Amino acid sequence: MDPLSIFLGKLIGLAWLIVGIALVTRPQSFQDTVKDVSKSNAIMTLISFIPLVIGLAIVLGHNVWIKHWTVLITIIGWVILICGLMRLFFHKEIMKYMAKTATNRSFFIFWGVILILVGGFLTVKSFFGQAFFY
Repeated sequence: MDPLSIFLGKLIGLAWLIVGIALVTRPQSFQDTVKDVSKSNAIMTLISFIPLVIGLAIVLGHNVWIKHWTVLITIIGWVILICGLMRLFFHKEIMKYMAKTATNRSFFIFWGVILILVGGFLTVKSFFGQAFFY
């Protein structure tokens, strides 16, 4: 197994697991944050660089397209990159969408559950290998 795949699986898996738990247990906090961010062009432009750089790093360093669980890391990298590009080039439209979703508590809980599931899968696969979910 490629050490980079293991490292990225652990990093993304644990990060998404933690953020997912936070989204499920404290959705109001995230709703408030999204409301605030959706009102600021400057913040929206700045936060577009984070997923842009992270996505590029994953895509450039781990562009692996094989029938294996590690392809999920590549797919996540591309999704993050596309999100960063969309925020950068369409931040006005994204801000309007963010303002709408900030009122929907179930939106944050839904994505929290998704992050817990994907993050949990990546965490288990990267720490324990083929013994799980094979």
